[in-house]
Amino acid sequence: MYTSRSCPHCVRLKHKLRRTGLVWHEIDIENDSAAADYVRGVNNGNQTVPTVVFSDGTIATNPSLEQVLAIAAQARCHSSSVNDVGGQQMYPSDLCVTNSTFVDDLATMLLPWVMRLTAAGHLVVWTLVLALSATGTVHKVPHWLFRMTVWGSHSADAVQVMLACVYLAWAVFLWIAARNPAGNRLFIDFSIAANLAHFGGMGVMAVYMHGEHHHMYGDVLAGLLAVAPLAAVWLPVRRHLPPGLSAQPALTIQPNERKT
Repeated sequence: MYTSRSCPHCVRLKHKLRRTGLVWHEIDIENDSAAADYVRGVNNGNQTVPTVVFSDGTIATNPSLEQVLAIAAQARCHSSSVNDVGGQQMYPSDLCVTNSTFVDDLATMLLPWVMRLTAAGHLVVWTLVLALSATGTVHKVPHWLFRMTVWGSHSADAVQVMLACVYLAWAVFLWIAARNPAGNRLFIDFSIAANLAHFGGMGVMAVYMHGEHHHMYGDVLAGLLAVAPLAAVWLPVRRHLPPGLSAQPALTIQPNERKT
């Protein structure tokens, strides 16, 4: 990406790009006369920045963030494997599915939103659980809700407080991970597996513990239903991700080689 220190549009675009987790190579045309010549050459003699050159050779002058993301995704969809461009490795888009079906495309589109919705739901529920458990006011909730969510007869439960703190922290990180799902592949795998293990274990307890069978259609069912949408949209996307993608940059934007 060709930029200039005195260009407010460059500063604004770089700030927005940093929030996406994307990676790019920057050249300041004020310190590189050859770069300035290149920018003028591709912009009809105008020294307009930012000028972004993508891996497939596409050039965008003063693009918006949405345009950068759209062009970058399209450029990276052209390759289903790791390529070498200008001496640097280029990776397929983190959410670019090649040879995809309608279900794959739908899952790719919905995944970030489902992650955020799941995170928001857990933030609301576990904040309420934390407040009620820590203050000993669980008994004030409706009796039917108390029976389906509270194990035993205690109105204040230290275990519930600890669980609430863990789930609140997890929900925050899930929300952040929605910015780059493929880059957080291991975290999403863990999130689904841990929730299935947690609520699956609770289901076993509900079956074998005397007087706790009602939890099967209470918090056990609610927990499994909460993780089901995330698993449903993540698995179609995950099976198309190349091995080791989570350890690689989500995107590289770099200039073409220019002759000096």
